[in-house]
Amino acid sequence: MVLLLTMNTRRKILLLLTLVPSAWVVLMAIKTPSNDAAWQTQFQILPEVELEGDYIRVKNVRDFRYRADDVVAKVRYVDQRYQLSELEGAWYGVSHFGENGLAHVFLSFEFTDNTFLVVSIEARLEEQDVSGYNPIKGLFRRYTKTVVLATEQDVIGLRSHVRGEPVYLYNLEIPKLYSAALLINFLREAQS
Repeated sequence: MVLLLTMNTRRKILLLLTLVPSAWVVLMAIKTPSNDAAWQTQFQILPEVELEGDYIRVKNVRDFRYRADDVVAKVRYVDQRYQLSELEGAWYGVSHFGENGLAHVFLSFEFTDNTFLVVSIEARLEEQDVSGYNPIKGLFRRYTKTVVLATEQDVIGLRSHVRGEPVYLYNLEIPKLYSAALLINFLREAQS
């Protein structure tokens, strides 16, 4: 049996197929983030960034240590000072956390004194998110985005040694000027 739709019914279906995604896009665009929530320990304190010419001051660089069961064992924040002129380069990190290629990416910026500043854009989890990050919820923007500025021991150590995730680091072979611009853009995002 062939289902025949009238022209009027086709128009209604087409209108519905157009309006529903459009309404979803509008709702997602007007959603505003807030700092008012009961955040998990690793997201309670945000970094503070000061850019002064060649110098970068970052207050509250996260340097946590974790227990084997993925619980924060040691809360530690450090204040760091970096010089853009001493930026050696950037590393692109990929940490596979799920099946079907699900991964978290981050950047690690290397300085001449062998210090690294990791920039990781993450879902800012609330205390109620006890089961951790859910990619489906992330797809529907159920999380607040945050810029984590941390040490490699924190970000990479958590993923590789505690969670047992495969972590890959790729040296970005780009001019220092591009690495510096990339870092400054992320730091400005963290400021805002």
